[in-house]
Amino acid sequence: MTDTHPTLPTLERLLDRNQAFGLAARGTTNHLPMALIALQRMGATATRLQAYFDLWAQHKALPHVDAPPAAQARQWTEWRGQARAFEPLSRGFAERVAQEGAPAVVAEVWAELGNGVATNAFHALIRVAYGLEARHAGEIGAGLASLVVAHLPLDLSLDDAPTVRSVPAALERIHQGLGGAHEVTGAITAALRAAAADPRLTQALSLPELRGRELMAAMADVALQLYAQTRNFTVLHMVTMLHARRVLLMHCPQLATPQQDLALWLAFSTAYAAVGAPLLQAPTLSGAPLSWPEIFALAAAQDDDHVIKLSHSCHEEFLHYGRPPYQQVASDLVLGAQR
Repeated sequence: MTDTHPTLPTLERLLDRNQAFGLAARGTTNHLPMALIALQRMGATATRLQAYFDLWAQHKALPHVDAPPAAQARQWTEWRGQARAFEPLSRGFAERVAQEGAPAVVAEVWAELGNGVATNAFHALIRVAYGLEARHAGEIGAGLASLVVAHLPLDLSLDDAPTVRSVPAALERIHQGLGGAHEVTGAITAALRAAAADPRLTQALSLPELRGRELMAAMADVALQLYAQTRNFTVLHMVTMLHARRVLLMHCPQLATPQQDLALWLAFSTAYAAVGAPLLQAPTLSGAPLSWPEIFALAAAQDDDHVIKLSHSCHEEFLHYGRPPYQQVASDLVLGAQR
């Protein structure tokens, strides 16, 4: 979807209105802006965008919590872990993005908090990436504010981890050490914390020989395979998180560093452990997939924000990597959501 599409003004107006909503939503986090951006990219009409906004505003949106008046985006390090500061930091970061440009502001925050890939169940990263994709300063600011106030570094080390040939080989070690030990029964963040705190994970960690974009591509391949195999909700976030990471690097290539690669790998490995470290198997997929226009039409009719976002991620990753399973997974997803 190009920036000249006729629905872009509607999207921008609704994203601006979304700034009135808090970081949290009823039973979840605020997925509204990401869903709106995904819908617009998949060709949803302005009427559909408005209807989705209205539905979320009525049933899920929550207002901002009372904020400390002193919270400012230029002193953002003082507000790490303080949820009350989300609104003023979000607004302040948006102003800085408009003045200084997104790459500079994002890089400043990522330099210190880039180890928080798992923050807000990966949604801080995802929200920044969607904001960059939509070129919306408010959403970039909101994603950065989320990373600050909900920062979740994983207290894990790869110092003693052996090097292995591939991502599947690394996950095989985790499967051998923790297979079936964990399960996500509630919030994803709590499950990630529990898995990271398990000393068996540290012992099972290894590092694939791949580096940089090759490592990210291999992780994306395995995440898609694992989702097709399990249809697990947390694994869904592994797929969308890797799409978000790729978008982030497109806009901020200076973040493609070994340190950031390690942070991504630790978050990926921890998520795999959190879902029980299942043995990787060849997934069972249905017959010929729907066409992408058919997938978009069914996804746009859904109210489930995760169906919407995963459909968008599958298409974007398909365009980038050219792997047919992305289309098959998206097809099965929207057909299953229809039932």
